[in-house]
Amino acid sequence: LDPKPHLVTIVKTNTGFGFNVKGQVSEGGQLRSLNGQLYAPLQHVSAVLADGAAERANLRRGDRILQVNGVNVEGATHRHVVDLIKHGGDRLTMIVISVEDSDVDRFECCEESVISYRHDYSESRSLPVTIPSYHTVNDGVEKFVVFNLYMAGRHLGSRRYSEFVELHQLLRREFIDYSFPKLPGKWPFSLSEQQLDSRRRGLELYLERVCSVKVIADSDIMQDFLMECDPSCEVEVRVLLPDGGHACVNIRRNSSTSLLFALLARKLNMSRDMALSCAIFETMEQSFERKLLDGESPHQLYIQNYSCASSSCLVLRKWIFDPDRERQLCQKDPLFRQFVFHQAVADVNEGRLKCCQKMYQLKAIQNEGNAEEFLEMTRRMSGYNEIAFPPCGCPTRKAGDVVMVVRFASLLLTSDPPNAEIQVEISWDDIIEYHVDEGGRAFQFNFKREGKRAKPIKLFSNYDVICVAERKLLDGESPHQLYIQNYSCASSSCLVLRKWIFDPDRERQLCQKDPLFRQFVFHQAVADVNEGRLKCCQKMYQLKAIQNEGNAEEFLEMTRRMSGYNEIAFPPCGCPTRKAGDVVMVVRFASLLLTSDPPNAEIQVEISWDDIIEYHVDEGGRAFQFNFKREGKRAKPIKLFSNYAEYMAECFAQILFERQVASNWKPTRLITESVESSSDHRTEIPNEDV
Repeated sequence: LDPKPHLVTIVKTNTGFGFNVKGQVSEGGQLRSLNGQLYAPLQHVSAVLADGAAERANLRRGDRILQVNGVNVEGATHRHVVDLIKHGGDRLTMIVISVEDSDVDRFECCEESVISYRHDYSESRSLPVTIPSYHTVNDGVEKFVVFNLYMAGRHLGSRRYSEFVELHQLLRREFIDYSFPKLPGKWPFSLSEQQLDSRRRGLELYLERVCSVKVIADSDIMQDFLMECDPSCEVEVRVLLPDGGHACVNIRRNSSTSLLFALLARKLNMSRDMALSCAIFETMEQSFERKLLDGESPHQLYIQNYSCASSSCLVLRKWIFDPDRERQLCQKDPLFRQFVFHQAVADVNEGRLKCCQKMYQLKAIQNEGNAEEFLEMTRRMSGYNEIAFPPCGCPTRKAGDVVMVVRFASLLLTSDPPNAEIQVEISWDDIIEYHVDEGGRAFQFNFKREGKRAKPIKLFSNYDVICVAERKLLDGESPHQLYIQNYSCASSSCLVLRKWIFDPDRERQLCQKDPLFRQFVFHQAVADVNEGRLKCCQKMYQLKAIQNEGNAEEFLEMTRRMSGYNEIAFPPCGCPTRKAGDVVMVVRFASLLLTSDPPNAEIQVEISWDDIIEYHVDEGGRAFQFNFKREGKRAKPIKLFSNYAEYMAECFAQILFERQVASNWKPTRLITESVESSSDHRTEIPNEDV
């Protein structure tokens, strides 16, 4: 602490000068003693931004300002001092007097201005957040009131008053230079219905004002408050029906699509056959509708698409391709016939069906009394019971994209832009294999016509059915909890037993030594080939010919040379150092591979395991970071944001362990591990000889 007048020089950064000024609004005033000297009233520093330019220049909260850029400001007005600071450019010099901590808060009521300019509050936005209601919750421990948050009529979740108070405090700490409205006051006693409704209106007004500022509404604090409510809390989800109406279902925030559909089917009194022929879809761009996967979170999609024109992005549609089977169900189930009729009417009105010259005939019989006649006419039209996917990239097509049309009679591939001369019709009997490829970014199928060789077709699309990813369970996880949570998955269990080894030589030795392990590895390799995990290229027929246990060794030797064998390709991860797109990390024994998403053969980085010097889980388990250093170059950090950060760390640990025990590899670094917290652990590899 320097009690004498001293010079402070501050250079503006991207957060501004990083301090607030407070002081009198009028000029002149009575002389006052400061550290034994008499001074006219002085403006003072009321707040300093942590790690900001002012703090680095040793400016302290409570410092009195004598001069600004060489101009004496004793007795000056608040506005005059602020103008001098603003108009001085990016470099600010001040002569200040520091005071004891006990005297910091001894200043009169006066005007305050912010010199940090950390955020721009001038840009406004309209975020339709409302609190239309509240209800009482009894969790068995206590009874409390929660306020229901809605975004454009969609239920986000519910929050207690104490959570609003916490939000207010977090926002004030983050946006120190913004004047926030007041929250409704606390009350030590039980509130009446009238008082609760008054608090509800006050909280709604608070959110309305705060969310009208774009930088605050888009902040992580506000987004977490709105979108990250208790996953077990009950919310209302609206699903659109074919007749233009909607059905509201109450589910938990983290409920899966299968549970939502089961509750919806019960509410609508669907028969078993009807339930098997319907599904929930998400409305996408260009009127395309995507069928939700059973394990997806429909509420997450529901609130993310709050800005869409309709009242919900979730729609209930039939999920059936066979027109004869649909006809039988319509005759058997009146509710299903009504459902199909209204969907057909909507498809005609929205142009999904090519009516040609029959629009007037359809309009004349567009009523439920003529439902059978209407449906028979539409079933003969192009587009009925078909799904035309948005244009997809196709490596075998030199110019333009490909549109895949899935229908019961055959599979149709057409060109984009459309050209009647360029289209391929493929019989379902000719399709011999299909799988999702490129980490879920591409769909490939092979077809073989009589007397001709098999041909592969690969389509790059965002709608590649399902991206199959398997995650190794952590040692401390509860498998039964996962087992019951994923009751709706297609297989009888979400838990699978797989090999946990990367070194192909060590695997080969174990296979020769242990017949049971060889049998286990063989069957896993067969499954990986059939599911498209391995890139078989032109060797699929060779593999099929030896796909039996008698040729297990030959089969395994062939697959071990294929890309994808003993590799783990993680789903695309966000990476701060990549300007556009995501990063796919492929963990394998030979090296670590980083590729771009969308895929680009020219953008990939191969890193030797010897160059990796440290790795750890970061961001509370939401990110994985490793540092690598190549010879003669500086160390570089790579951070990947992923839900599989812990799994990535386990893969690194397993690879390093296997390399250490490999007979042809001598470790040159000592591996030490220290647990920093329950969610973050760090493994360092110091440069020490073992």
